[in-house]
Amino acid sequence: MKAGILALDLSSATGWVYGQPGALQASGLWKLPPVIEPGRTFNALAGALADALATFQPEVVVMEAPLNLAAQTRHDTAYQQFGLAAITDTMADRYETPIYAVSVQNARRKVLGTARGWEKPAIVAWVQANGFPAVENHNIADAIVVWLYACATWKPRRRIAA
Repeated sequence: MKAGILALDLSSATGWVYGQPGALQASGLWKLPPVIEPGRTFNALAGALADALATFQPEVVVMEAPLNLAAQTRHDTAYQQFGLAAITDTMADRYETPIYAVSVQNARRKVLGTARGWEKPAIVAWVQANGFPAVENHNIADAIVVWLYACATWKPRRRIAA
């Protein structure tokens, strides 16, 4: 039976966390090949996601949404962000797991109280001060913020017996 939430901060160093609401069970960092080799980058993420989806069997995958195109400053970064999101969608579909994307602003507003003024070290410090003292990487800290957002907002779909 599927249970729990897999939350992702997609980037060349993808932070991930898995757990039931109120009980984080696992976290880590997937270091992907450089964006100059997008095929290798996307394949590496697909493999890591396949392992995580098979191991944890989450009820839902929640990812930080790519920045909108107007906010992108580099073509290769935009290509990577949208590619990583597409691979995540594809793998979640392959494992028949619902997925949704949340904007970093919405996640920070809900969890941290405001979307503005949060530099990477400040997010790590907040996460450490709020129950996750071992977290030292900003990508994992961002994934925890996404996970906390999902814990507060995800409403599982009820299955109707036939």
